[in-house]
Amino acid sequence: MKDFYDEARQKKEEKVRRKLDKKEAEEREAAERERAEQRARKKLEKKRREAKLEAEWGAELRKDIDIHLAIRLSEMEENFSAKMKYVIEPLKELIKKGKKKVTYASGSDCATDDTSDTSVTQELSERTNKLCISEKTK
Repeated sequence: MKDFYDEARQKKEEKVRRKLDKKEAEEREAAERERAEQRARKKLEKKRREAKLEAEWGAELRKDIDIHLAIRLSEMEENFSAKMKYVIEPLKELIKKGKKKVTYASGSDCATDDTSDTSVTQELSERTNKLCISEKTK
């Protein structure tokens, strides 16, 4: 009978030990799952932080580029305005002055009535060669 009780006790102890081993294994698995989940959360948080930093960096870069572009466009506009003013101001002066009156060097250069038509034509040709185009049209 003693063997029967010893055997029953051993079975109970074995059963308790298996239960305890099973419980410890489950606890180890749960702890391992928890560590894996925590590592995954840390990775996810790190990716979020990196994405946020990259987005901030991108926004800062875009802002910086916009500022540089605005400055550059302003400089280009100023240069364009200065060049246009440089080109247009002399033209405005020409428009204001209008056509100039033709002045002749001397009144004695005119042909007298006794000269022939050919000499008058030659004289006029010589005078017109000295004149500029705007004076010739008058």
